Amino acid sequence: MNKIAIALLGVLVSNIQATTYNVIAEPPANMSVAVIVDKVTYPLEATFGILYKGDAPSATTGYHYAFVDNKEVKVSEPFTRPPLKDGLLTTLNEFFNRSISNYELNTLPQVLEPLSSIHRINSDLHIMNQIPSIHIYGNTSATKYLEGNQLQDYKSKLNVAYIGLDNVQVFENVKVSLAGRSSRWVPKLSYGLKFDKKNSTTLFGYKNFKLRALAQDKSYLRENLCYNSYKSIGAPTSGFSYVRLFIDNKAVGLYGLIETFQDPWVAAKFADGEEGYKSGYLYQGIGFAQDDPKGLKLSDLRYEGINMANYNVGQYKIKAGINKKRINAYQDLQEFTKFINASSVSTTPESEWEKKLDVDGFIRAMAFEDVFGLSDGYMTGANNFYIYQDPNQNNRFTYIPVDMDSTLGDGFYRLDLMLSGNYSEHPGVFFRPLTRKIFSYPNYLNKYKEYILKFTQTLVNPSIMFPYIDSVVDMIRPDVEWDQSLPKVGKVTKDPYGKEDTEVLSTLVHLHSPSGMILAYKNQTESFDVAINGPLRNDIVVNLKDFIREKIVALLGVLVGTAQAITYNVIAEPPANMSVAVIVDKVTYPLEATFGILYKGDAPSATTGYHYAFVDNKEVKVSEPFTRPPLKDGLLTTLNEFFNRSISTYELNTLPQVLEPLSSIHRINSDLHIMNQIPSIHIYGNTSATKYLQDNQLQDYKVNLNVAYIGLDNVQVFENVKVSLAGHSSRWLSKLSYGLKFDKKNDTTLFGFKNFKLRALAHDRSYLRENLCHSSYKSIGAPTSGFSYVRLFIDNKAVGLYGLIETFQDPWVAAEFADGEKGYKSGYLYQGIGLALTSSGEVRASDLRYEGIDMASYRAGQYKIKAGKHKKRINAYQDLQEFTKFINESSVSTTPESEWEKKLDVDGFLRAMAMEDILGLSDGYMPSANNFYLYGVPNQNNRFTYIAADMDSTIGSGIYRLDLMLSGNYSEHPGFFSRPLTRKIFSYPNYLNKYKEYILKFTQTLVNPSIMFPYIDSVVDMIRPEVEWDQSLPRTGESVSKPFGGVNASAIKDIIRAYGEPGMMPTFNEKTESFDIAINGPYRKETSVNLKDFIREKSENVLAFYNQPNTSL
Repeated sequence: MNKIAIALLGVLVSNIQATTYNVIAEPPANMSVAVIVDKVTYPLEATFGILYKGDAPSATTGYHYAFVDNKEVKVSEPFTRPPLKDGLLTTLNEFFNRSISNYELNTLPQVLEPLSSIHRINSDLHIMNQIPSIHIYGNTSATKYLEGNQLQDYKSKLNVAYIGLDNVQVFENVKVSLAGRSSRWVPKLSYGLKFDKKNSTTLFGYKNFKLRALAQDKSYLRENLCYNSYKSIGAPTSGFSYVRLFIDNKAVGLYGLIETFQDPWVAAKFADGEEGYKSGYLYQGIGFAQDDPKGLKLSDLRYEGINMANYNVGQYKIKAGINKKRINAYQDLQEFTKFINASSVSTTPESEWEKKLDVDGFIRAMAFEDVFGLSDGYMTGANNFYIYQDPNQNNRFTYIPVDMDSTLGDGFYRLDLMLSGNYSEHPGVFFRPLTRKIFSYPNYLNKYKEYILKFTQTLVNPSIMFPYIDSVVDMIRPDVEWDQSLPKVGKVTKDPYGKEDTEVLSTLVHLHSPSGMILAYKNQTESFDVAINGPLRNDIVVNLKDFIREKIVALLGVLVGTAQAITYNVIAEPPANMSVAVIVDKVTYPLEATFGILYKGDAPSATTGYHYAFVDNKEVKVSEPFTRPPLKDGLLTTLNEFFNRSISTYELNTLPQVLEPLSSIHRINSDLHIMNQIPSIHIYGNTSATKYLQDNQLQDYKVNLNVAYIGLDNVQVFENVKVSLAGHSSRWLSKLSYGLKFDKKNDTTLFGFKNFKLRALAHDRSYLRENLCHSSYKSIGAPTSGFSYVRLFIDNKAVGLYGLIETFQDPWVAAEFADGEKGYKSGYLYQGIGLALTSSGEVRASDLRYEGIDMASYRAGQYKIKAGKHKKRINAYQDLQEFTKFINESSVSTTPESEWEKKLDVDGFLRAMAMEDILGLSDGYMPSANNFYLYGVPNQNNRFTYIAADMDSTIGSGIYRLDLMLSGNYSEHPGFFSRPLTRKIFSYPNYLNKYKEYILKFTQTLVNPSIMFPYIDSVVDMIRPEVEWDQSLPRTGESVSKPFGGVNASAIKDIIRAYGEPGMMPTFNEKTESFDIAINGPYRKETSVNLKDFIREKSENVLAFYNQPNTSL
């Protein structure tokens, strides 16, 4: 906007002062950036490629930024920024879609005073609670060439703009290169910046920088913590702060900004930035020599002999000092390593060591390396360090660590070694020349142990570190999400040295490294939250907070005397504004939430007992009414216990295995359903999405959310899980059921399964019917899902007690029929849905009737295909069509049993139908032509196996007259002779006799009071507290009294009756009887009876019927 326009603004906006608006943004192609002030849009102009600025009136109500296309707003910030105050006429350099520019961060304490050698300049380079932006630009071909040759060392001269909140600095002729070694093997690349050394231009006093991609640390926090903690212990290091990086007008991501250790950094660190400072030599330890043909030279400060060339083969570099490129520049390093080699406690006093090395600084650094788990530092890797020969201290050396990404539980050594509280177990502590000699001196070793203890007590423990972590997480979370959404400019390099050279390198690394190294290419894919909070653990990696938590636990034997530290874990939902604590021997210790509902923390081992409580401002408000016994057998962590449950593992009776599994069944061994435990599942990640699901309970929506499974002794977290509401009639109730579909793009499973239903059990006030049915089908050797109970939480709120079952679709068939074989080519899995209304008003039923040659008649909605190749093609229904045609055309006189056996596992079907009768499945195949699957088993020439499903309307809770469901006469069971498949099957005498045999056998050996009631009673004991808890909770849905609308509800019922069997009495009422009455009675209605009375009366009636003389068997 020109000066005349600005001058007129006073008239245009009634004396409102003009303001300059500034925002960093990357608008989509063909769009521009604007500011919307008091609902009026004003264009902004790009400067430095990414900073958009312009003048507009001062806001009275507020302003926000937007992307516009031809003056039409296309993308707008979802919040309003407040008007400027105090007469300000320009905004900060704000960032698009970030409502906060200055964050409130917790700080780390200053544990030790800085070493006497440190004289650091005052600089605004690292303002920890802000995130400035850096833009590299000026030659797109040069940057593209750099990124296209990521394993090569190239430099390009480019421009760099630094855009802070209140200042912009632009630098030309900056040498830009790719940085690091292993950091070049990942697609998000790191960069080095070297400012022109021919002039005095600096960025806040520094000239050389690294932009660390943080790509190998999914927490984005480890380098932040290490650099700032190293500063906290008073040791020399770079600062660290976050920046947003752009290259050639394109966002690249969130980076860590650190200083590069070379001239003139040493002046800024050790001489207050003195001009003309004559630095000493700054030697860098690189690790393995890159130029040594034998690969035997290592920067471990060993003495390499009198030939100085042995120090100049790549294991060391000189980054500062006069005449640093001359070979005799290595002389001081050579003499120091010779001193290390020749020294001993008996011949070399400590005073001689103090002349050569700042020993206190080195001991601080090594204690830090242990406590922070630096797996690629001096002790562990003889790598990533500098030693600086300080002229102001008579050229004695000061130790400086660098590149601290493989730390805090993300490294290359066995996790037990890195987590050990015993200093002597840290890899390399007595292996490397310098530590071996230093720690042979008792005073130095004691000082080392003191520092380890001090740093643990005052810095690296949850009470100090976690508040800092949490505040940084709050600051960077939007930028992490932004970072992870961006395309990366590099490529993954899994074998950077070539296969043969990589194997040689691996051998050399192990040969020259302490024991316990596990050299592995790590392509971490865990989420930001999992990287910080877990659960994440393998041989060498653990999530950030668990590393800190467990490291202090390992040292608590010292910290709390003889009392061993224990990790306490409890699932809880404290009231608002309260927190959770564990009370150990009457002393209260706070616990911290992980995954929203699992509270954990460290405290001493109990001697008399412990319990959990809810506290408000350290005052106990709600306490468990019992005491849990102390842990035994050396255990250092509790189970994942549940608040107010004194028992975690119950004693359950079991049901007998009446028949061996069908020959087609080859089910994986899985810990998904541990019947005598009740794990918890937490669905979270987007409260708006879950609310939208629940507010639209009759609609079919799916949202991507996170799911945490919390078992007694394990926690698993899954991202991008498709969550939906499940079922048909179950949506009409206020307690909703849910479906979970894990990401099919990866191999992630929960105990071998990927898709699940969380059954609300809302139709069944006994909470037992689905448990009994699934367990009984397993008992007779029929294919089915397992069933177990879980406690469900959504968005940190308890939802209730649920039944967990597997969903019948790929890859479930591989888990059930092929031992979970990878690459298993499944047959077609057809689902019988029940009734479907076509567009022409016809009703189709999934009763396996032959629908004719038009295959479209099978896909009117009465069937679905849940597994199989090309299942969405119309000819995928061909196998089903042919099977129904076979059923239709078969007869006893023309179709022998051998032909049936080729088409159908008849024995499995007879088992299923006998169980359908005995358990009163009123919504199964015979009564309702519903709730079943047919699977064409590839290993059995695609013959079909019958699978029963959704067994809630059972065992006395159904939609048919009770006298029919309780009848002992198999022929009176609804649908026995009317459904196409049973009508044909039972016309064969052998099959009918086998069916009757199974009815009698299952009644005598399974479904009768003497066998079933002890199992029921033991399950009741287990779930009673959960049922009481469930029934006390608010519901997320609403009862739908007229699910089909008031007008057509009766018409729907008429259709259901027309395609049902005589005696059907469909009802849609929510049940209200109590838990005990639903099980024991008295309870009886036209279609319902309490659970035990059904089992008692059904078994009596069956046995009585078979004892009648006119019944043949």
